[in-house]
Amino acid sequence: MANQPRAGQTRLSHIMGRTAMRDAFEVSPKCAIWTRRRCDSAPSPRVLVVDDYVDTADAIGMVLAIDGFQTEVVYSGRQAIETSERWGPDIVLLDIWMPDLSGLQVAVALRASAMLVQPILVGHSALSAPGDLQAAKDAGFDAYCSKPTDADKLAPLLRYLCHADPTPGAPA
Repeated sequence: MANQPRAGQTRLSHIMGRTAMRDAFEVSPKCAIWTRRRCDSAPSPRVLVVDDYVDTADAIGMVLAIDGFQTEVVYSGRQAIETSERWGPDIVLLDIWMPDLSGLQVAVALRASAMLVQPILVGHSALSAPGDLQAAKDAGFDAYCSKPTDADKLAPLLRYLCHADPTPGAPA
């Protein structure tokens, strides 16, 4: 199966190897975009990856860094707010279900923040019922991707949101 590591390959090395492939960006039933805002931060957008599952957060952060993004990785909602205010990311890729503050609470806090530039908020969660998507939209998210997300689809989506790749499917 193409999405599984080959013999002798770890899951992370398999994911990292696939980032070299550039499939056309697709907004599938797994991803929704509600905004026309773009962050215009080519060539190296800042992405804050937030997930309480450390392995997931670290793997996504590494894949995005290899793909040319500036990344910071944090593991809680409180850290997401603090890092956003200190670092000023262009995009926050934010898990929804976290123990200290939910991604919804973080989104509301970031939207109420006095930050000079509001980041694009992308929900990234296993929660994918229509009510979950509506709750994310109501909390201020700009886009939402349901887990699991293919690593080779995530970077083109984030580039699309940052105009580093202005046309979906354009070669990198």
